[in-house]
Amino acid sequence: TSLEVKLGAGAYSAKTLSSMTATSYNGAFAASSSAYSFRDQAIDVSGNLSAWALGSSRILGLKQQNGTGVTYSGTWYTSSTTSASGGSIKYATGKYSVSYTFTGRGISFVTRKGTNAGSATVYIDGVKVATLNMYASSTTYKWVAFTKSFTTSGTHTIKIVNSATSGHNRLYVDAFLTIK
Repeated sequence: TSLEVKLGAGAYSAKTLSSMTATSYNGAFAASSSAYSFRDQAIDVSGNLSAWALGSSRILGLKQQNGTGVTYSGTWYTSSTTSASGGSIKYATGKYSVSYTFTGRGISFVTRKGTNAGSATVYIDGVKVATLNMYASSTTYKWVAFTKSFTTSGTHTIKIVNSATSGHNRLYVDAFLTIK
């Protein structure tokens, strides 16, 4: 199979897949409301090519931790670091929460994991959907800890509540990624 991606009205460019039978692609894309289109093509053992299958366009959005619409409960601190998306990251040490209301068909939570990071509970539209463990023996910035997709675009709220676990009590908020 072959995968090609284009940004806006630009030309398609080929992407390298992990194998001939790969069904997914993990790559870096620009954010900030960039419109992407995808197409793929299959080849059989005799070398016959299928027609291109076109995917619908998607718009990727990046909302920094201090962006409009991101709300916090409790006491949060800001740490400046070039390792974080946008140059800074927010963190809490108490049982506080962060919420973000968005319109789209997918959401990802970008955070930092490390020795002082702990666990948190994720709610989508008021329903508990996951418990995250962000503790790790080494620090990783821009780590995607949670992703949720929806069958259609709609307005949703993601809420992440810090568990404030003793010894590793921090919840870091770096950014939210959306797909429209």
